[in-house]
Amino acid sequence: AYVEAKTSCDSVLKDDPNNVKALYRRAQAELGLKNFEECVRDVKKILDKEPQNREARALLKDSAAGQKEEDKKSKGLFGKMCQALGTGPIPEPYKDRRLELNGPKDHEIEEMQGKVDDLQAKSAQLKKEGLAKLMQGVAAETQDETPDE
Repeated sequence: AYVEAKTSCDSVLKDDPNNVKALYRRAQAELGLKNFEECVRDVKKILDKEPQNREARALLKDSAAGQKEEDKKSKGLFGKMCQALGTGPIPEPYKDRRLELNGPKDHEIEEMQGKVDDLQAKSAQLKKEGLAKLMQGVAAETQDETPDE
């Protein structure tokens, strides 16, 4: 039902982009679809035209509350992902299958294997740091987008 309502409102707004009723109905549909950013965008357009619109203000609060709830769920999910990453090294599938070498190139091969091990360790660390930075960015972005009351 929300998708159809949004589609209907989109058609009306294509012809009349300042139609407050269509903006409000589309914002309600976006809220129902959990598209909080789009809901806030439409509500802000309404409040630009009608700053005292109570229904729009209430919808803005509902959208902020919905976004906050989604953020909590996401934070929990990302926390579990990070916790899983921090539980120990990810097993290397071929670590226990190393070749036993006894030829003249053994030293070079061992040196190269050491470099590979170092690169794998660095790669794992970068992945861990990258995920942490990503989560910080998502948290900061969602805090920046939460509308002021």
